[in-house]
Amino acid sequence: MGHHGNGDPLSFYSSHWQRLAKDFLEADFGYRLRYEDIMSSPETIDDLVKYLEISLPADFASKSRVDWHAENDRSLSFFERRSMLRIVGEEMEKYGYR
Repeated sequence: MGHHGNGDPLSFYSSHWQRLAKDFLEADFGYRLRYEDIMSSPETIDDLVKYLEISLPADFASKSRVDWHAENDRSLSFFERRSMLRIVGEEMEKYGYR
């Protein structure tokens, strides 16, 4: 992916996420799901297993939980959130994040 290099990492990574999210929605193949849905809905895992034609252990979701830790856990300011949402807001809505 490379280094943002433009001095504005928020815009760089927001644009990167937006482009990837848009490309995934436009792809004519694959199975779209969200991590949150895997963790909260056994039906999502059942649907994924059927789509992939595989089997998974019953405790797959509970053993797949990730304890997220960020190097910088500072919250975004109002203006940073507003700037980010200008870039990613439309795609976030399509994925059910807004």
